[in-house]
Amino acid sequence: MTNFKFRAWDPTIKKMYKVLNICFYGAKTITVSYKPIKKIKLDDVHLMQHTGYKDLYKYDILQFGTDEEWYSGDGERGYIDWDKELDKLVIHFCSIYGGEGYTGNMYTIKKYLDAIKYDYKLIGNCFENSDLLTIDISI
Repeated sequence: MTNFKFRAWDPTIKKMYKVLNICFYGAKTITVSYKPIKKIKLDDVHLMQHTGYKDLYKYDILQFGTDEEWYSGDGERGYIDWDKELDKLVIHFCSIYGGEGYTGNMYTIKKYLDAIKYDYKLIGNCFENSDLLTIDISI
């Protein structure tokens, strides 16, 4: 049996939670971990599925290269999303100038992340840190 990990962004109170349980019995509720444990309607949160790669989740923002490289236009940032047409997790790269670049599937992302010559770092997610990207993300 595969174990799936999720986080949930509650846009009402602008807070991220670790998901303990997802219940699809009629009421469509999602249980998140904080005290006291609270049940939230599934339609009222944004689920962020773990990618299976390190500590990366859907909607996470990565930076490739240093801050200096980003601000000079030599570095890139990208966010992880689900592509309905490909039916796969993809990464959308962007530059400080707002251009969008390469998009690949999760296998390519893993291969890319393992093969790059400079460091990357997780710098946030699209809900709490959308200002880190230069493109508008409609979620």
